[in-house]
Amino acid sequence: MTNEVNLSRELDAPRELVWEAFSNGAHVAKWIAPEQFRAECSVELRPGGRFDVRMIGMGMDHTARGLVREVVHLERIVWAFGFDDIPGREIVTTVTFAARGAKTALTVRQVFPAWESLTPAEQALMGPRMNGAPIGWGQSLDHLAALVKR
Repeated sequence: MTNEVNLSRELDAPRELVWEAFSNGAHVAKWIAPEQFRAECSVELRPGGRFDVRMIGMGMDHTARGLVREVVHLERIVWAFGFDDIPGREIVTTVTFAARGAKTALTVRQVFPAWESLTPAEQALMGPRMNGAPIGWGQSLDHLAALVKR
């Protein structure tokens, strides 16, 4: 099982606006949840700041608690998080922003723990999340594109 998700999108919005959509929890909550979910978010966009997301929907309630590792203004955000039900296992997300005239090229790379490093119980919990990440991120980026579109 692959432990990495990579997605790219060209958004019809300037980089500053796309960056702003990542800048605080109220903004992030508007777009980060996939279909049939809603999100509650807390974001402190600074190294050592919080990047917490709670997704609620379809009879599930998933909380991911994270810390921002790196912020390069208008270029890159890196945060690492874990799920409450799988303590000690970290998922690292890197988002890059590149100006393309009046548009923004956005890339998301998410790296999960190596499958073989997980216990069978952790695999049972993490597997569906790893498999669902490309779909969830795809839907979230669709929401983001709609939010920032001119």
